[in-house]
Amino acid sequence: MDAQYALLRDRCFDPSTGMVLDRALAEKMMHLRDFVVRMDRDSVLSLQVLPNGLSEPLFPGPADGAAAVGREATELVILRGMADAAGHGFVVADARGTAAYVNPAMCQLLGAESPDAIVGTSVLDNYPEDQHDRAVNVMLKATLETGRWVGELTLRSRSGERIDTMHSCFLVHGERGAEPYIGALVIDIRPQKQIANALRASEANFRALVENANDGILIATETGVHAYVNPRVSEMTGYTARELTTTIGLRELAHPDELENLIRVFRRRMESDEGPRSFPTRIVHKDGRVVHVEVTGARTIWQGRPADTVIMRDVSRRQEIEQALRESEERYSLLVEQSRDGVAIVQDDVCVFVSRPMAAMLGYPVEELAGRHYLDLVVAEDQARVADTYRQRLAGNEQMARGITLLRHRDGSVGRYEGYSAIIHYRGRPAMLAFVRHPFPGATGSRGHVGEGA
Repeated sequence: MDAQYALLRDRCFDPSTGMVLDRALAEKMMHLRDFVVRMDRDSVLSLQVLPNGLSEPLFPGPADGAAAVGREATELVILRGMADAAGHGFVVADARGTAAYVNPAMCQLLGAESPDAIVGTSVLDNYPEDQHDRAVNVMLKATLETGRWVGELTLRSRSGERIDTMHSCFLVHGERGAEPYIGALVIDIRPQKQIANALRASEANFRALVENANDGILIATETGVHAYVNPRVSEMTGYTARELTTTIGLRELAHPDELENLIRVFRRRMESDEGPRSFPTRIVHKDGRVVHVEVTGARTIWQGRPADTVIMRDVSRRQEIEQALRESEERYSLLVEQSRDGVAIVQDDVCVFVSRPMAAMLGYPVEELAGRHYLDLVVAEDQARVADTYRQRLAGNEQMARGITLLRHRDGSVGRYEGYSAIIHYRGRPAMLAFVRHPFPGATGSRGHVGEGA
């Protein structure tokens, strides 16, 4: 048996399309093909005239031809039953390409009313013109020369529809000197082709997404070897894709202080798909730099084996920004807390920050002022004006930036203060930054003149 058939039978794998076929179907194909090959020419021809039993062959053979048919009666009935009941097309043609037998499944595939519409006609009538050369010079020629052929051909139904099929062709030898007949099992592979095309499109989309992702994506097998890395991983680590998939693994990439934990997380995920999904860690660049990354991992299947899909996001820049902000806040806080002026930040009508000098001016602990509505600190008769000033400042009115305001102390007394405000962005949103100077001498308990301000 030739290599293509062995591949089809043993692995159910089609070398022409790369699709995996059903093992039971492949075995059925081989059994039916081998059964026909063992028969003589007259017996095969008798297939077309055996609806309920046996009859004489179309082309009489030697004197004992009838006896030969009788000896094979049981086999012919079984074969005809198998061929007629097969869920896939089965056709027999002579060496000139004239159809001698077709089963009902082949009629259905081609949209023919009965076998009579096909038997006696050229098999080329069932192929589009662009397939004729392949059918004659590849399929028929190879089958006649080697005895068998497996490949993909497109049929044309009676309605003109193109039908992608897989052909498994073989020779049926008769008496010495007689032309052989060609048998073919024909499988409709349109569903498989649709699935394969959809998978190819899906894979292309996935690859485009992964290859252009801003995050590093790698797949590690259960042995810790990188089976795949996208270009971003190479940028983040300084290693080429070839290095990362051959010689550079987890032990080479991980920061020494992080290695033990990363191995523990990896093994736990491989064993039970448990453990942290996302966590920060550090890796070492090829040039020795430490790279801060945020890792998200999940267990998957890669080429039939468990694997770990890892998404790495470089957060080094974010770490630098956060550190700079912390240092800036520390300097800002030191400046504000040592200032003689009070400082407050008001956002959404609430005091989201109050400096200690500001709290001390009004006699409050800092904790009591944070989260409080800013109008709680303004005397009742001045609240409407201050609220209007606040709204206009948020709208960008610079003329309302400075003025005099009466604020209520914790003990109930009133202080007359000079204030200055500026619009800032606090935690990504607009807010008002207010500076308040100490009260003028002798102003406690008296309202005095109040100008525009907040």
